[in-house]
Amino acid sequence: MGNSQANSINQNLTQWATCMASLNNCHLQGDASLLWYNTNLPHPMYNFGCNVANDNPADLKACIESFQKSQSPFYFSNGVWHEGKRTSEQLRNSGADFIGLIDGMLYDLDKGIPKLEEHPDLKIGVVETEAQYKDFGQVTSLASGQDESIGPKFFSKFENLKNAPLTLLVSYIEDKPVGCSMIYTPEGDTAGNYWAWVLPEYRKQGINSAMVVKRMQMAKDAGYKYLVAQCMDTSTRLYSRLSFEKICELDMYGKVSY
Repeated sequence: MGNSQANSINQNLTQWATCMASLNNCHLQGDASLLWYNTNLPHPMYNFGCNVANDNPADLKACIESFQKSQSPFYFSNGVWHEGKRTSEQLRNSGADFIGLIDGMLYDLDKGIPKLEEHPDLKIGVVETEAQYKDFGQVTSLASGQDESIGPKFFSKFENLKNAPLTLLVSYIEDKPVGCSMIYTPEGDTAGNYWAWVLPEYRKQGINSAMVVKRMQMAKDAGYKYLVAQCMDTSTRLYSRLSFEKICELDMYGKVSY
């Protein structure tokens, strides 16, 4: 374990966000180290921002300029190993609000796949039809507490999914969509675990764990060595129970009032 794997987590996150921008025809500026796009939807989860690796001055300058011009919230990840002290100070001075830490988690797929007790009525399927794509968007909206129309608006370009290195999954119980998730499968040895949502009334039933294990198996079957995830506190506990290892910490900044 070391800086190389921390960088791998950071890079996977950045590349995934680039892919999401392309998937949804979002405006994109910059290169692989600077992302800024806005889908004009009223929630931070739909407005990704900047990634500054190791206090890179050019990335930091561009990120702050974008932040000061924009009226939208943004997501920001700050370096690896939580060493971006200058980045943090300058972002705070620019008016950004510190929201919290994200834990960079990694699983070595050579360790095998954990065994879980099966949920008798749960079926996790790959999104292959436009109807399933709509289910994915609907669960995103309802599980995140947003207006029901927001998810379907964000995930409205089903045709773009065909050429993207993403596999979307929807979890059903008795034909009702209750959860959704995705796996990012770029070139290289590291896949990414993203976008896990479960409807509130179906939480604490093992659905999220089942979705993680499903993606672990998919990554292993596809020949990847590692699967990474970026987690807030509650998710970190879940991933730790599944033997993911915390590798690094990333800062999250944004506009709290907008």
